[in-house]
Amino acid sequence: MTACKDSLSGKKAVSATLAGVLAVGMVPAAAFAAEAPADEVQNDGIELLDTTSAVTLFNAGTIALNSTFSPVSGQTNQFTANATTDGSALDLGTVTVTPKGQSAVPVAGDDFKVTITKDGTEVKEIKAPGTYTVTVAAVDGDYEGGQVSATITVKGASLANATLFQVNPDDANDVSDTTFTYTGNVLDLGVQIDGKALKAGTDYTIKFVNAGGDANNDPAVEVKNAGKYYAVITGQGNFTGNVKKIANVEVAKFDLASATISVDDVYGATAAKPSTPTSVKSGSDVLANPAEVKLTLNDGQTWDAKGQYAFTAAADKTNPNITCSKTDVTCNKVDAVATFEYDGAAFPTEFTSNKGDKKPVYFDLDKIAAKDAAGKAVDESLIDVTVTDKDGSDATADFEAHKAGTYTVKAAINDGTYTLGGSAECKVVIKEATVVTAENVVVKYNGKIVTSVEKNYDGDDIVASDFEVTVTDAKGNVIEGSTQGLVDAEGKAVDKALNAGSYKLVIENDNVVFEGEAVVPITINKVDLSTIKVGAEQKAWLDHTENPVLTYVQKGTEVADLDLEYQSGTDENGEPVWEALPAAAKVTVKDVSGKEVTKLEDEGIYTIEIAAADDDAALNYTFSTEVSITVADEANLKFADNVDSSAWYYNEVNKAAELGLMNGYADTNLFGPNDTITRAQVAQVLFNMAGGRADMDLPEGSYNEIYGYASFSDVNGKMWYGKAIAWAKAAGIVTGYGDGTFAPENNITREEFATMLARYAQKYGNYTAGSAADFAAYGDASVVDSWAAEYVAWAVKGGYMGKNTNVLTPLANMTRAEAAAMVVRYAG
Repeated sequence: MTACKDSLSGKKAVSATLAGVLAVGMVPAAAFAAEAPADEVQNDGIELLDTTSAVTLFNAGTIALNSTFSPVSGQTNQFTANATTDGSALDLGTVTVTPKGQSAVPVAGDDFKVTITKDGTEVKEIKAPGTYTVTVAAVDGDYEGGQVSATITVKGASLANATLFQVNPDDANDVSDTTFTYTGNVLDLGVQIDGKALKAGTDYTIKFVNAGGDANNDPAVEVKNAGKYYAVITGQGNFTGNVKKIANVEVAKFDLASATISVDDVYGATAAKPSTPTSVKSGSDVLANPAEVKLTLNDGQTWDAKGQYAFTAAADKTNPNITCSKTDVTCNKVDAVATFEYDGAAFPTEFTSNKGDKKPVYFDLDKIAAKDAAGKAVDESLIDVTVTDKDGSDATADFEAHKAGTYTVKAAINDGTYTLGGSAECKVVIKEATVVTAENVVVKYNGKIVTSVEKNYDGDDIVASDFEVTVTDAKGNVIEGSTQGLVDAEGKAVDKALNAGSYKLVIENDNVVFEGEAVVPITINKVDLSTIKVGAEQKAWLDHTENPVLTYVQKGTEVADLDLEYQSGTDENGEPVWEALPAAAKVTVKDVSGKEVTKLEDEGIYTIEIAAADDDAALNYTFSTEVSITVADEANLKFADNVDSSAWYYNEVNKAAELGLMNGYADTNLFGPNDTITRAQVAQVLFNMAGGRADMDLPEGSYNEIYGYASFSDVNGKMWYGKAIAWAKAAGIVTGYGDGTFAPENNITREEFATMLARYAQKYGNYTAGSAADFAAYGDASVVDSWAAEYVAWAVKGGYMGKNTNVLTPLANMTRAEAAAMVVRYAG
């Protein structure tokens, strides 16, 4: 049988203290309120006699959030905030609600539920720009049933600190190059904030115009030629609504004076004089078209016989992008070009070593050789070998130490007689190790090691930076240089995994050879909405079984109040877990004729159709076809009281029902006479009996905002029963157990109930002490605990306990029927 509560037909103002006893004493714990709203009708059907509704005050309350959210001047429960530049969620902080005219109430614990929606769809966090609604619902405690909402307008993250950098094609996260030089290529300039690169097309768009132009009307230009530009950065996605303008973005001229200018050897007596260099480099800047630089033979030389010639390199005077000149550019004119070899074979263009091999093979500079045109070996003293890194710097030491990296090995003939010339280059890659991905690649997601990630769609995206990747060699040494990115099911690179589907995190590291695929499969499942529960359905019993013969929705219920939920899974005990149907589901209710309705006006069968609200919902949810419900008028449902007229408690229970104080469990005809009653419920019963006097007996300082009402070590002072137990302790009605606990959820024994009722009589009623002689005739008189003997004697003497029986069963749990009998008898 499901949990039930007492229900009284109609509203009835009750002034007698007994009304509170009977009404609240018969409801389950969840129905009690520590301080019931005065003008509200509680679930027990009794209208209390105060004038202020706590629910109404809560509904008219003011929400306060942390300083991230700025209140809108002159508006209640309206806030603004900026999205974060890194795309992380905004923390609401400590949420408080100040009910109208009351003190602020921290929103914490089980008494409140906070939900966040965006465009009608529930979300877990406040992140992207847009309008959000934060709703605080009081689900328990003093304000149970109250609800208040605040609107938060999240604006795009600020671009105030945005600056430009030149994108490194080998490392998308490298934002260090902030000076721009003409190379002849269109420069790829990115935007960064606080050292983190933003994503073009996702976070921003950028337009460049020439300095001095019209940023609004001039067409965009490519950033290529030397000069100054004006940049307009327009935020997108997380930066929507913000614009950053940067003036005087300068592209410097290519400076030949500091460049390394190379000219390949030419051979043959009739070889033409070179007019342009082979390559022009200045640090990491490489001139895309070396022909933009012209070579002029220096004065005093005539291009004729073999030998070394000196040239001056300079750009055409009309070229505005290249400055200065270089006078010491050399070119060798030789008789013939040598053929280079490595280890007796053709000189390779690429060579890869793996330090992790059992016997790693490294590129050996001593194995470089050359042959002249006749095939004769060239003396090694004529062969110059250089090793440089990616920036063109000398890297011989690192290369010979076998440091992982990418190198260029160049062999060139240095023949003072200029009989031979020529050169050859090889790209050499040294890998740190062979990595067994299953053993030496550790991937963490949300702080936990994973080999795959699977979740149901929740509206939260997964990005590559969410993962922490560690690559080690066989000895456990960390190997740096790993990068990672996401691809979809088709292998296409994506910025994020959001919608339901299959994805992969792909791990790369130029310093290792992966043995096995270095990927983490990511699966985002559709949310299954096919199993639906209608929360507004009620059950009717017409017999003594626990099986309802009719499940129905009350006639007149609004479709919006059907309280539709879907089964999101099962708990550790295999029981279903239910969650509110998300806004992604479009709900349509039709009557038997197929007409769509918004209110269940008539009895009969209705059909609930659930479908995707939009295209995104269709991607991420599966839906039930339809759900049928029966609508009935509760007044037309007939119940049979299951209280046996021969039972000892029959008259007392019926008397309570006759007074309209106890009609059994809500929505049923069952009284539940043998159900137990808890200690907390009894404290609440006595508290309500005391009425206004109870508040006067609570000492100052009993309540604080953090812990609620102070009483016993195991009593949550903010629970519905917190105030009642604190009062009962202060009034001397309860003393708890010897260890300082009260055990509020424990069932109360018969002698405990007699004790609490007797102490209540001592405090507020007429109390005449009894003695052991008053209950000595009972067969189990000796079982009564000594601390309870006086109170049991009082109850027996007063006729509240032990009637029509020869045993007291003082240690047995108190039942609802027994509690009803004792309070009715006490009331006279």
